[in-house]
Amino acid sequence: MADDFIPASSGWVSKVEWWGSAPFTSQDEFEITFHTDNNGKPAATGNFGGISQWTTSVQALDNDGDDVYHYFIDWEPQDVFLEAGSTYWFSVANASGNAWTWANPGGVAPTVGAQQFNAVESTGVGPNGGPHFGPWDSLDNQDFAFRISSVPEPLTLLGSATALGFGALFKREHSKRQKKG
Repeated sequence: MADDFIPASSGWVSKVEWWGSAPFTSQDEFEITFHTDNNGKPAATGNFGGISQWTTSVQALDNDGDDVYHYFIDWEPQDVFLEAGSTYWFSVANASGNAWTWANPGGVAPTVGAQQFNAVESTGVGPNGGPHFGPWDSLDNQDFAFRISSVPEPLTLLGSATALGFGALFKREHSKRQKKG
């Protein structure tokens, strides 16, 4: 399954979180993939179906006992740059074959940028299909609970710091002129 999102700001992915249900409480393997958009569906690019993919062992945490588990990993190395205003797809699949379902957000998790309620499910199998290649079937009015954290690009940080500096300088000069006048 995959869900689309539009980042509010540009930056390198640093942390990935998602919520779902699972019949296990120990670590399990997940494939996590980022896709670009292809006419409202995840683009299948590269030899794994996306712009970046990891298979990683993740612990399921259910701190409040509601059977909705919180999964999270630090995305290292930071190899996915998300451009503000562009549509991307986030795909999660259980790599070990355990039954797992992705939670609808319903107040469980914050949104990331603008989510479009256009979740899709891959119906493909084998090396030319499967969890990240499609073909994709729409899951109308579905949205899944996830959060992508990113580190702003250095030029964005530099631009923000410069703007704040100029703002402080102009405010000080304005205050001096007010005192003289």
